[in-house]
Amino acid sequence: MLLSRIIRNSKTSIHRSLATFSKDSNRFYKDVDVIKTNEGYQVTLDNKFNVKTPLRNLLVLPTETLANAVAVEWDSQKKNIIFALMPLTSLSFKATDKPIESKDLVEHNVGVSDD
Repeated sequence: MLLSRIIRNSKTSIHRSLATFSKDSNRFYKDVDVIKTNEGYQVTLDNKFNVKTPLRNLLVLPTETLANAVAVEWDSQKKNIIFALMPLTSLSFKATDKPIESKDLVEHNVGVSDD
């Protein structure tokens, strides 16, 4: 009985949080582009908004290939922006906002270590 209540509540909260996030995050841009800067590559929205992380850091990517992949994720969003459908963007946000914690995450996902 306790397990079924936990499962029922978690399903409700997942749906509620996705619905709230989707409802509050309408796509506000038409064009997505990648620009090269002195620091690296940046994804721009409508050539005036640079993508920023949840901690409001400017998202600067090290390679053009990664920047293009992130741009494709942003461009593939339809009516709502749903970060659950943007894994490279989410990982890039994490690596930018918390780089020390991100090293282990990247190594785990890529399967690389210093050993």
